Amino acid sequence: MAVALVCSWPGPRSTKDHDDYIPIETLAGLLRRCIGDADLAQGRQLHRQIVKQGLARNDLLGNYLVQMYSKCRSLDDANAAFSALRSRGIATWNTLIAAQSSPAAVFDLYTRMKLEERAENRPNRLTIIAVLGAIASGDPSSSSSSRAQARIVHDDIRGSDLERDLFVATALLDAYGKCGCVESALEVFSRIQVPDLICWNAAIMACAGNDERPDRALLLVRRMWLEGLLPNRASFVAILSSCGDHSSLPLARSIHARVEELGFLGDVVVATALVTMYGRCGSVDESIAVFEAMAVRNHVSWNAMIAAFAQCGHRSAAFAIYWRMQQEGFRPNKITFVTALKAACSSSSQDLGESAALHGWIACAGLEGDVMVGTALVTMYGSTGAIDRARAAFDAIPAKNIVSWNAMLTAYGDNGRAREAMELFAAMKRQSLAPNKVSYLAVLGCCEDVSEARSIHAEVVGNGLFAQESSIANGVVRMFARSGSLEEAMAAFDATVVKDSVSWNTKVAALSAREDLHGAITAFYTMQHEGFRPDKFTLVSVVDVCADLGTLELGRSIQQQLSAAIEVERDVVVESAVMNMVAKCGSSVDECERLFARMPDDRKDLVAWNTMIAAYAQHGHGRKALKLFRIMQQRSSVRPDSSTFVSVLSGCSHAGLVEDGIHCFFLAREVLGIEQQPVEHYACLVDVLGRMGYLREAEDFIRKMPLPADSVVWTSLLGACSSYGDLEGGERAARAFIELYRSDSVGYVVLSNIYAAAGRWEDSIRVREDMAERRVKKRAPGKSSIVVKNRVHEFFARDRSHPQSDEIYAELERLKGLIREAGYVPDTRLVLHDVEEEQKEQLLWYHSEKLAIAFGLISVPHRHSIRVIKNLRVCKDCHTATKFIARVTQREIAVRDCNRFHHFGKDGECSCGDYW
Repeated sequence: MAVALVCSWPGPRSTKDHDDYIPIETLAGLLRRCIGDADLAQGRQLHRQIVKQGLARNDLLGNYLVQMYSKCRSLDDANAAFSALRSRGIATWNTLIAAQSSPAAVFDLYTRMKLEERAENRPNRLTIIAVLGAIASGDPSSSSSSRAQARIVHDDIRGSDLERDLFVATALLDAYGKCGCVESALEVFSRIQVPDLICWNAAIMACAGNDERPDRALLLVRRMWLEGLLPNRASFVAILSSCGDHSSLPLARSIHARVEELGFLGDVVVATALVTMYGRCGSVDESIAVFEAMAVRNHVSWNAMIAAFAQCGHRSAAFAIYWRMQQEGFRPNKITFVTALKAACSSSSQDLGESAALHGWIACAGLEGDVMVGTALVTMYGSTGAIDRARAAFDAIPAKNIVSWNAMLTAYGDNGRAREAMELFAAMKRQSLAPNKVSYLAVLGCCEDVSEARSIHAEVVGNGLFAQESSIANGVVRMFARSGSLEEAMAAFDATVVKDSVSWNTKVAALSAREDLHGAITAFYTMQHEGFRPDKFTLVSVVDVCADLGTLELGRSIQQQLSAAIEVERDVVVESAVMNMVAKCGSSVDECERLFARMPDDRKDLVAWNTMIAAYAQHGHGRKALKLFRIMQQRSSVRPDSSTFVSVLSGCSHAGLVEDGIHCFFLAREVLGIEQQPVEHYACLVDVLGRMGYLREAEDFIRKMPLPADSVVWTSLLGACSSYGDLEGGERAARAFIELYRSDSVGYVVLSNIYAAAGRWEDSIRVREDMAERRVKKRAPGKSSIVVKNRVHEFFARDRSHPQSDEIYAELERLKGLIREAGYVPDTRLVLHDVEEEQKEQLLWYHSEKLAIAFGLISVPHRHSIRVIKNLRVCKDCHTATKFIARVTQREIAVRDCNRFHHFGKDGECSCGDYW
């Protein structure tokens, strides 16, 4: 009523009628009532009356207005009223700081406050506590900036009474702990003379949340106990959160015993924390035992049990507990749905039917548009490959936040939809939403265009993320390497401020990806020379490099050296990498089988199964690949993924198993639970059909594909048409390829070769001229390499750059005579040049693989086999010649081309059965 009366006051009849003004004290008193009642509507009415009386610049009323708007959470009005003030009191500063919704805004106000340098407005205890609280609540992905802010505040109060204040010290300790500065947090804690229970809990939480030593939090609890303070609920919840993996299980059980000893097992919050802890440690049985023993359960308890099942991979049990929760009278809330959606994201979950049912329950609960639930839906669909459904769920969120955008970016990236990810990233910035660390990590993995890469690099350098976050710097290195600019990738590595083992592993992988394999090995040795200790990921990276190089002996040597140093014996990731190296370096499949059999069945993961199946496929053992695939389905809990089917289909292709290949292609959709198979599966089936001469069927299959055929699909058909001399089909396939990929030389070269093989030289020349006119550069020429004494020797056709070229060519002439006597006849039809027959023979005889084999014969001891790696498909004449060479020299020769291995025995037969 008082406010209504004041607001109906007509105001003075003239500026001299001071008796008609409402006293400032009255207005101030009413504003204080509005502040106490958080009454925004009446506060606005008073503000209008204040303006009407010409008191808008009055500092007393202005300070109250700032406090009123801040208390009522009307930040725009509060900031406007604050800006209008000529003199600001410390209470007003503190009120506005406390009202801000973002840590950045709080720190900005704190900085402005310090710049005013007025004695009465210096930050006080409440200011520092509010600022540190905001820093502690910041986004974990911005921890580097939070750390810098915490240190600035600490420097501001260092040596003052504020630093010794218990409440300020506790806030500083909490801020350091939340942003990952464990040592700084413990240093602050050590200076507190008499810490109270809240302070102890903050220190325990700092260790529990950030330290790699989970026992450190428990040691603090024991110290606290010895100093006469018993842990409370918050203490145990903090320390229980520190146990997060299987290695922490003994510690987890020790904490459980203390909880029971002190009588906290009946506390629903502590018991729920135990359920969560055992789930994170992978002991779902102990989670169940604690859960079933709880006398009282709440929503958090049920959600924790669902999460425990999900984390341990028990998806069906997670859904069963979801149903039981409802039967016992607990309605799912949005946290329940988010937790259930995480269960549907588990690596073994590919059943879209069950996921769609969960989506239906969410829609019935009216939570589809909730930002947290909607984001979880995006993540769930993205993890199961249903990218279109993920986008629909994303579009259904009315008020998207940065987490929602990041979830969609990640979904695109994880499903190979790089272009859509980059377009979404651009749309996100158009919405004036600043990308954070997670956003950049998602797009760094998708950017393949060098100009876009440079733009993103400039952004992360400009906002400080490149210098502050090693994961961002490493992502930039990978991005430049993937986009084809190895020079810029290495420059980014050199500019990385804080290099760690991950940085060096990234460099090794980047050099390997761009086929600078010698540089990758050199980087590995440099890493150790500069004092960085290799880890298992280093070992995997180097072993992968050796696999690509074909340096089996070097790979084994490095593996033995590092395995002992970093204790990775029986590590399934390392063993899978070694198995892959053995397979790629041309050793027999028998050794891969021994390595695979040595792994305990319960530790064989998807990578291990896929590696063994791929080894069979690459070495031409299609039936063995199929058999192992069936064993994987029947005896293993590991579910196949898209890569599994690519390997199986490849095995069918190399073994000529058309019916099995068709069956596996259609089986993939059912097993993977996806609506549309990836294009790689279509390319494999085209290859299966094409290699067996079903060219029309392969072409019809491409025309009916539900998604656009990519370069691999058309290349498979092109290769088949070329092999079978199908001029018309080859023309159609080449034209389709060129139309889609005008700057790729493959279509032009294959079409030109098809014309040349048919004797249509004019057409062949015309295609080459078109290629030159359009400035299309030919892909890398054919190259063969061989490793002798851990050194890689590379050869090109008619290459004379090798120091031993005279000996190599002499050996080739000797071999030519021997195999001609044995029945070898050069297939000059394969020479696609209009030259004389004798010249054609010369062109055939000096192919790169023949040069590499000749060098191997004069350099590798007779008791060892010769292993050659070629970057293109082996030509028919080289294949025939190698069979004769193996027989007349009684040497075993293995040739790895871009498709598979050819093992030539001393009997002159090839493992491929002349089918590749």
